[in-house]
Amino acid sequence: MGTVTVIHSAYEESPQEVAKVDVGSRKGNEALQHAFFRTQNIQDSWSLKGDVDGSDEVDVVGEFPMHDGQKLGIRSTAVGDRLEVDGVAFYVDMFGFTDTETDYIKAQRRAWVTAMKERNERS
Repeated sequence: MGTVTVIHSAYEESPQEVAKVDVGSRKGNEALQHAFFRTQNIQDSWSLKGDVDGSDEVDVVGEFPMHDGQKLGIRSTAVGDRLEVDGVAFYVDMFGFTDTETDYIKAQRRAWVTAMKERNERS
């Protein structure tokens, strides 16, 4: 049984480990694809164990966001997030996965962090 650790870092100021996904006997790209798929909010919430997107293969380890005292689900895994398998990090890229944090991923992260800081300054 293999496990992929999902770390959200695309839209966060610092990386947040959010899930460990049991990928069974899947290896390599197939394991990464499965972990990515299992951490998507398509019809409901993967992290709140919704009827459609929830899965017993996913162990939620991250903190849930809160709003007005209500627990919200964790966002979907996206471009720039990191998946770790057997101690090796892979980044979600525009098409598939890469073992290096590309300039595109870095630029996306910088743009997001800058936009959030500006929004917070206006609030």
